[in-house]
Amino acid sequence: MKRNSIAGVLIVSLVAGGIMTGCETTGQSAGLGAVIGGAAGYAIGGTEGALIGAAVGAGAGFVIHKAKERRVKNAEETATEYKYEPEDGLKADLRPATSASPSTVPQGSSSNAELEYYILGAGDSGTAVHEKQIITQDGAELVTLRDESVSRVDGTWNVSTPIEVDSSVAPGNYDLVQTISVAGNNMSTRTPLTVTTKTAMADSRIIFGEPQPYTVSR
Repeated sequence: MKRNSIAGVLIVSLVAGGIMTGCETTGQSAGLGAVIGGAAGYAIGGTEGALIGAAVGAGAGFVIHKAKERRVKNAEETATEYKYEPEDGLKADLRPATSASPSTVPQGSSSNAELEYYILGAGDSGTAVHEKQIITQDGAELVTLRDESVSRVDGTWNVSTPIEVDSSVAPGNYDLVQTISVAGNNMSTRTPLTVTTKTAMADSRIIFGEPQPYTVSR
């Protein structure tokens, strides 16, 4: 009980401090999220809980934007590609285009979570598809990019979710896990996502000044 009480006070103090300053940058908020998450986790589950809580808090450094959905192939094109016959019934699967693009991202840059799959045999009324895109590290879920149930008609579907990687995100190896669930069947793929240290190249204008026109001596 004593450990939980101390952690609880720490959480309140940190939150209050964050509210009082009121002018944190996104990076500062992400760092605070990791600390608060760790303290909350410790209050609940000791050291193990602290590690999980800190990981979840650190996920605040991944900024998610609205996903773009589109049908990239119609029913006839998709059926031809997969040699589909009506007696095959309802079929669905992920496609190779499901990935992180790019898969190596410097701090302060962005990537796209590309989820692509096909549906066949759904008919004109379509079928329910549950789509989930998350980022994990060492098995711990950091942030949910998308977790929605939608209705899809036959065809090939692409869902692109832009992700900004804040400069506060620690360089290292992460995983983009993308899953679809159709008629009780789950299909999932895991793509490595590497965050690298932000280089000085992005700040070259400040360091070296604006590029100057060159002249050729004759």
